[in-house]
Amino acid sequence: MRFSILHISDLHRDIKDEIPNKWLLDSLSRDFEQFDVQDPKILKPSICIVSGDLVYGASVDPENADVELKRQYLQAEEFLAGLADRFFSG
Repeated sequence: MRFSILHISDLHRDIKDEIPNKWLLDSLSRDFEQFDVQDPKILKPSICIVSGDLVYGASVDPENADVELKRQYLQAEEFLAGLADRFFSG
């Protein structure tokens, strides 16, 4: 049995110059479109492993740190859900 694994690492984004989830997912879509035209062909991944940091983090400002971290984790969760939906049938 042959299979392929997509490994994505360190999703944390620079909070001063964030890239929207749609852009990241669209970029992966373009990569997936290239799998069949490569020689030899690249197998489409059966599973995905996401490792490393999921968020950038927040400053030690206690007043806004929780809000910023929640926002970043929500952004990471939305990316992971989009990844699963678009490439792995949910």
